[in-house]
Amino acid sequence: MLQKNAQAGDACAPCKLGTCNLLLRIGLSLLATVVFCMTVCYTSYETMIPDYLWTALIFSGVYLTALLPFVCDRKLKLGPMTVAALLTAALIFARVCLLHYESNDYRAFLSDWLGQMRQLTAVEVMRTPIGDYNMPYLYLLLGISRTPLDSLMLIKTISCVFDVLAAFFVMKCVGLRTQRFALRLTAYALTLALPTVLLNGAYWGQCDSMFAALCLGMLYFVLRAKRNDGRWACILWAAAFSFKLQAIFALPLLIIALFVKRVKLRHLLWLPAVFFAGLLPALICGRHFLDCIGIYFSQASQYPYMSLNLPSIWSLLGVVKFEPFNLFAIFLAGAAVLTFLYLCWEYRHGFDQKTLLLAFFLGALLIPYLLPRMHDRYFYLADLAALAVFLDCPKKWYVPLITVLSSYSVYRAYSMGIMLFEMETWAVALLVLLTVLLKEFFTTLKQKHQAVTATTEQADA
Repeated sequence: MLQKNAQAGDACAPCKLGTCNLLLRIGLSLLATVVFCMTVCYTSYETMIPDYLWTALIFSGVYLTALLPFVCDRKLKLGPMTVAALLTAALIFARVCLLHYESNDYRAFLSDWLGQMRQLTAVEVMRTPIGDYNMPYLYLLLGISRTPLDSLMLIKTISCVFDVLAAFFVMKCVGLRTQRFALRLTAYALTLALPTVLLNGAYWGQCDSMFAALCLGMLYFVLRAKRNDGRWACILWAAAFSFKLQAIFALPLLIIALFVKRVKLRHLLWLPAVFFAGLLPALICGRHFLDCIGIYFSQASQYPYMSLNLPSIWSLLGVVKFEPFNLFAIFLAGAAVLTFLYLCWEYRHGFDQKTLLLAFFLGALLIPYLLPRMHDRYFYLADLAALAVFLDCPKKWYVPLITVLSSYSVYRAYSMGIMLFEMETWAVALLVLLTVLLKEFFTTLKQKHQAVTATTEQADA
């Protein structure tokens, strides 16, 4: 009897230790959140941010949300948790310090749209064409227009929440390759610290983190490839497309996942289901369906120039209008993507986690690089994908170096009027990068495909 009691006590010891560690992590996160809240409150007051108390409370919620992945990590001890809490606090606080900036886009567009929404009822807003964003984001703006709090702060808060979600999915992708906490924390921190990620939402007030975070979620489920992960990949991509047309930059990976049977045909039914669910509130309120989807076409044809401050291949031509190169530009981009997908189909047996990740990056960079009328922010997803490629293979350090620096140079030109190098220099650098990576990608893919095919033939023989 004594021996059985001793064995039961030994079995319960790990459970008690795990519970104790969980309580310590919860306690530490709550204490860190209180200190963070007080710091943000004081800083917001000193920098004269409107609604400084609400700003402190809301961003404390963002900070606590950012700590949840570490709180829920059962194996994480107090020391590493403390490092994660301090690092995350610094990265979220950096965003608070940028809240005061009011961009030209906010003054010219978002502020005006919010003003129109405040003059209408919620139902009228739903059925009235306001702005050129897709319906799910307009729902968020509608919610913001109904609060007495500072609109600019709330808009930036939403983007910062999706910054955290993007960092979470990058960390999860890295976690598929390694369980080392230091590497996973590095992935999380570097994502939040990327200059383009930091500036896009917290400084500029843009919402590119929304579609990008959801596309990274799609990437994670494609890489993990467990039961029903194909369904979640389709749901997340459709949600990303509902927010931003730029989700098409991640579409090649979804098609490749279908090639390699990580996504089933039946999972594709979630694409229209999720997309139409995003339109449903507006349709119920009386907005016409064609009006809802017409937003996508108006976005694609709104600006007349081949390149809008993006170091794409068309920036090599200088500032030129779209019409003379209309059919050729679209044909070139379409032909390049179709050729890419055809070769991926031909060598589909060579795909594994590494090649799928590289395919995701290549799609995120190749499509905006070749398409005309691309804006200065449209390498945002490529920046995050480049970081994921580097974390998976540190030998490819040059991938995020070139990609992120080219994007940051454009952001710097927008905010300060100074580029690190000329636009044409970055366009050539990205062309060289794409050429080198595409050659390496298809060489590796072909070799793996042939090895798998040879092994299968031997087994059949």
